Order: sequence, then structure tokens, then C-alpha cells
Amino acid sequence: MTFTFASPFSLPLLLLLSLTSLLLLLSRSWRLMVVVLALQYLGAFGLVLLAWPVSLALVKLVAGWMACLVIAAALWNTPDSLGEERFAPSGRLFRLFAAGLVFVIIFSAFSILHNWLVDVNGESILASLILILMGLLHLGLTTHPFRSTSGLLTSYLGFEIVYANLENSALVAGLLAGLTVGLALVCAYLLAVAELEEEQI
Repeated sequence: MTFTFASPFSLPLLLLLSLTSLLLLLSRSWRLMVVVLALQYLGAFGLVLLAWPVSLALVKLVAGWMACLVIAAALWNTPDSLGEERFAPSGRLFRLFAAGLVFVIIFSAFSILHNWLVDVNGESILASLILILMGLLHLGLTTHPFRSTSGLLTSYLGFEIVYANLENSALVAGLLAGLTVGLALVCAYLLAVAELEEEQI
């Protein structure tokens, strides 16, 4: 099934979200991952603008960047738990292969969801599928607090994009932003606890 893009920026934004979700899965540097996560929120901001006014969409962007700052500060202050999770080249190939399968599922399920969610534009549905499924894949391949949180934030951001097309409310925007920052604070707490446990050993 084909659809018309609602904005000339839709395709670049979809490519940006696809790239960021893949880099979060493959990267071994927490610094790169935080920057990529911030770019992911920027891409989501562009898509949410199709459904929300600028003032509400900015709430989502600011909340996402605040979450990135909270996580970066926590990682910076826990040098023994930087999130530099090491995996062999074969592990990276496995992650790339799994991501390829996820993208096949995404494009297979897109037409069904596009027919079902008639009030949501096609690019928002596609972006949501990419972020939700890639985030769940990332979440299933790690136990590190930062990586788990980045997977949760990615999936949650996908939900927010599609939900923005269904609900236009300042209260809802505030609640969603609060949950985003709350996840970042939980991540910071878990990193601090892990660091204290390492110091006691």
C-alpha cells in the first residue's frame, strides 16, 4: 500500500529515526548513544508537529533532552558503569541481522495498521512501528540499566508519536513528558546503585 507524505520533511525524519534506532542497538559508546537518543527526540518532534501545535510538540522535545541530560550526568558520575558494554563482532552481526528481521516485520505490518488507524498519518504509523519494535529488540538484548532505559525510551517515544495523532491535550503532553523524565531518573538511580555495589565488593 502506498501513501502520500504529509510533509516534505517526512522521509528525512523517518530515515533519521531508523538510523538512530539502529545506532542505539549497535553502539558501544554511551556518549554516542546519548547524542543519538537526543537526535531521536528531534526527529520525533518533527513528526509530532504534523499533529500538534509547536508549543505542545516542544514539550516533548524538551522532556526528551532533559532525560538525555539526566542520563548523561548519571553516566558521567559513575565511571565504573559507563555503559561501555562490550560484545564481540559476531554479537554485533547478530544485532544487525535481528534489526533486519524487525524492519521486514515493520513493512509487512504497516499496511494493516494504516488501514486500521485511519486518523493517523502514514509516516507517524511507520515511525511508531520502527521505534516500538527496535526499542523492544534493544530491551531484549541487554541487562545494563542505561541500555535497557534507552530501549524503553525508544519504544515509549514510538507510542507517543502515534498517540499524538489521536489526542491533542496539554495535560496529556505534560503527563507523557513527566513519564519520559521519570524513566531517566530511574535509570540514574539504578546506575548509582550499581556503582555503590561495585564499590562495596
